[in-house]
Amino acid sequence: MKNMIDEIKFDFESVGFGGMEKNFNPEDATQYNSYDVTITYNGKTCKELYGNKWYGELKENVDDIEVKQTMKIDILNHIVSDCNVPDTFEHFVKKIKEFELSNGVSMTMDYKTVYGETYEQMKKYINVFGREGIEQLRKALLEYRDKIPESKVLIRFDESWTEMFRDGDVRIATESNDAGIRRVEDER
Repeated sequence: MKNMIDEIKFDFESVGFGGMEKNFNPEDATQYNSYDVTITYNGKTCKELYGNKWYGELKENVDDIEVKQTMKIDILNHIVSDCNVPDTFEHFVKKIKEFELSNGVSMTMDYKTVYGETYEQMKKYINVFGREGIEQLRKALLEYRDKIPESKVLIRFDESWTEMFRDGDVRIATESNDAGIRRVEDER
């Protein structure tokens, strides 16, 4: 029997190497391998721009099955993480302010802009997978990580700072074990 991850189809079309289009951090000069990605599940599709900076570490050919699977798992991790946006702008601002305070950082973008764009992104994914489908995908990724422990570097949605939005509770301790949200950066 196929699992949910196998039922989700991806089509990658390379759009080149360079700066990431729609990169909201103007100081980020990272060069990315970028792809237009079509995601299909149960007859519904959405398109996504995907870029990674570690592609060259894997293989030279995007047609390689392992490379495609790695990219697929990375995108699915982001989809689950991106589907934690609060229903209200007020709750979003409250949680962002808590995050900023506990991490000593400040968001440089307008809160309304960030909320609006992230909420639209979430709606796009829910349109394809449904709310229950996102929860099933969450479980499928955790099972995948249990079976393939090296996928832990990609499957981190449950440690992501966006997890703080999931149920309104702080779920992750900082390195000093203080209550707070710890930003998990790419370990590569």
